[in-house]
Order: sequence, then structure tokens, then C-alpha cells
Amino acid sequence: MNRRQRKKRFKKIYGMNPYQYENWLKDHWKEIMVAAIASTSEIIKTGFNQLGKEVEEAVQTIRNGIDEITEEIREAARYIAACDLQKGEEDNGNDGIDP
Repeated sequence: MNRRQRKKRFKKIYGMNPYQYENWLKDHWKEIMVAAIASTSEIIKTGFNQLGKEVEEAVQTIRNGIDEITEEIREAARYIAACDLQKGEEDNGNDGIDP
């Protein structure tokens, strides 16, 4: 692609020749930066909101898992206590380990 073709392609894409675009960019760079920063900050805000929701869901899932495990441990302890009562063993502080 020669210089003329590149210039025509640039003008077709941006609506002005490269020199005009350079001058326009010098005049409007602040507006472009403000728009870019605004859109970036909105994306970051959305990302952090989504991250907060995901963390909240993870915490809830972990909490539910811990609650289930705790209930299973309580049931096992009740079962062991019931078995001990059926055997007629007394709780005398001996844990069953011979000294």
C-alpha cells in the first residue's frame, strides 16, 4: 500500500487526513481522556460490585458447609453418648487409655 492509499484509507476511517487528525487530537485530548477514564472507572466499579457478590456467595456456601459439618458432628456425639449410656458406662474421667 503506497502513501496515497494509506492516506485515503485513513481519511475513510477517521473522516479527516492524518494532519487534520493530529490537530484535532491536540485540541480534544482532554475530552478523550475524561471519557476513557469515566468508562474505565465504570467498568472497575461494575467489576468490584460483581466481585463483592461472588465473595458473598462464596462465604454463604462455606457457612452452609460448616453448618452441615457441625450438625453431623453433633449427631455423631449424640450417637456416641447414647451408645455409652446403653453400655452402662459411667463417665469417670477415664478416656479408655491405659496408663
